[in-house]
Order: sequence, then structure tokens, then C-alpha cells
Amino acid sequence: MGVFIHHTAFRLPGASTFSQLDRLIASNETPFEKWNDSFSGALKVDALHSEGLDCASRSFQRCDRVAQLAAVLTHDLAFFSPELIHIGSARGATHTWEKEHEAFLNGRQVSLHTSPNTTLGNIAFNAAQMAGIDADVLDQSMTCSSGLHSVIEAARRIRSGEINKALAGGVETPLTKFTYAQFDALKLLSKLPLPFPCKPLLSKASNELVLAEGGALFALSKEKSPLQVLGYGEACSKTKHNLAFASAALKEAMMKALKMADLTTVDAVLMHAPGTIQGDAEEVKAVHEILGNEVRMIPTKWLTGHTLGASGPVSMVLAMALMQGTKLHIPYVFEHKMGENREVETVLVNATGFGGNAVSILLGKTAY
Repeated sequence: MGVFIHHTAFRLPGASTFSQLDRLIASNETPFEKWNDSFSGALKVDALHSEGLDCASRSFQRCDRVAQLAAVLTHDLAFFSPELIHIGSARGATHTWEKEHEAFLNGRQVSLHTSPNTTLGNIAFNAAQMAGIDADVLDQSMTCSSGLHSVIEAARRIRSGEINKALAGGVETPLTKFTYAQFDALKLLSKLPLPFPCKPLLSKASNELVLAEGGALFALSKEKSPLQVLGYGEACSKTKHNLAFASAALKEAMMKALKMADLTTVDAVLMHAPGTIQGDAEEVKAVHEILGNEVRMIPTKWLTGHTLGASGPVSMVLAMALMQGTKLHIPYVFEHKMGENREVETVLVNATGFGGNAVSILLGKTAY
């Protein structure tokens, strides 16, 4: 049984529609702002809005920012009447955690909503309740590949015949003081200036990661649409692997996705490539080993920043734009035009994360 993508709702720094995304890409600029001594991609106030959703209500305002984003995206797609809502997030309710923990340390009263609003399941159940959808709800947390894991799990349930329709994807709002401190301790954050503080795939002397908010959900079903999930693969390093890039796991995930789709090549790969020295180089090497040296590799985080657990679904949005004809060029390498004018019908989207886990999902146009 096939799995098809019917609709998507997304929020990125600088874009929440495909037309806005096209304009952002064509502008050769990035939507980043100064954040301490680095940069970040923050969602604007109007991004946390969906027509008909009461975002000023007490129930919405007391939710963590990540659950608010999930609710907005879910409400955008409520008309699809899904049987399952499956949402991935690496960090979860980090704003509420930090705020309430600071209150606790300073002897102030912790809010009675702290526990339910910081449990892992709070994202999907708050989103479903505020969007008025009666569906099964699940949250997924598997580091930066969380969102793609959610899409794959929903696709599995549809393929098995267990359900007919689902909303799946990822959300992340990691712009907090403690998250900054964690990534700064790892020496991953970019100190380069605008307009391109993150330049994935280029040789670099220092890491160039830019943290960002964002998310995307997809309406999936077994009914045919112009775009489908052709295959997917998941893998995890078999050795101790906390920080280093898991090259073997990514190769295994890509091979599984290709095998499911009965393909040996694709038109483009949307790379995880967060702008780190080791991560970028190891992923390029892994892609070359599986798909050859001529495959078109497209980084995304120069434009979107690293949305952690939402980064895979965010890349899926860009994959959809690419297959719809968007010229997803790389403006900081103006001579890089390989395959830019070729029609794209198949795209492999990668995501990897701490602990050595990796996910690949293969999207393609539907042949009618």
C-alpha cells in the first residue's frame, strides 16, 4: 500500500507558505538575527497564528511555545480529519522547563501546569485538543531525527492498513538560554557574520551551526496524490556514539530507503548537513559511497537554520518545493549550479542525531 502526501503546514523563520519560501530563496538572504555572540532563526509573532484558532485564549497561552507551534500547524490541517497525530521534537517544552526550574531555584511557586506541559506527550495532545481533533496522539523524541521518525511511523501505520489518514512531522523552539549554553559548550555555534553565518558543505575552520525555530506537519493517506513517500530507512550506530557522526548508520538508512523504493539513484539529496566540520564532511562521504560522486547534494540549513528535531520535516518542505520547480540554489557558492535546471522527481531527505541514529526518507512524484 502506498503512502501519499496531500497537504503540508509549516512555519520557518521568514516563511509559512510556499510563495513566501520562494521569495526568501530568491532573495539570496537569510532570516537570521544576532543571538548572544552567535545567530539564530526565530519565528516572528505572526507565525504562531492560524485562522480560527484562538491564540489569545488561556489554554493556548499556558502551553509551552513548542506546543503552541504544534497546535497552529495542526489547526491548519484540521480539515483533513486525521486518525493519528504523530509529532517529533528533540527538546520539547524547553521554555517551560527553564522558566519553572528557575522559579524553583529562586524559591518561587512552580506553576501547577508545569508537569503536564513538560511531559513528552504534551505536544501532540495539546495540539489535538486545541485544534478540536479526535485522533490518537503520539510524540516522538529521537534527537535531531525525531520529526522524520514520526513521519515514518505514521507511514508504517498507513501501509499496514491500521489507519487511513495521519498528520505527522516535527516542531522545535530551542531558542533558550540553557540550550544556547549547551551548544556553545560543544563549540558548534557559528561566529561568522551575516548574510551567511552557516555555510554547509564548504570546507571550514570552525563549526557554523545556527539554531532556529520551526516545524512542519504533513497530511498523509493511502489515497493517491501527486507526491508520495517511496521509501524510508532508520538505523543506529552499533558502537558507543554520543557526539560523533554515525556514518555507517546513515549509509544503512539510505540503503533501506532506496531498497524499499526499488531505486539505485535519486535526482537530489537534501542533506542534514548542520554546518559542522565533522558532520558535513562525513555525510558527504556517506552519500558519495551510496549514490556516487555525481549526485546533486543540497544543504538546507544555510536558509532555515538547524531546527533540531524538526529539521527533517523542514527539509521535506524544501524537497516538495524543489519537485514543484523551485530553484533551490546555494547562493554562497554562486558557481554551484550542478543539476539546478534539471527536473527533480525523486529526493532523498536525511536526518541524523546524537547517539548515532540516522533516518532517510525518499519522496517522489506519483506516476498516474
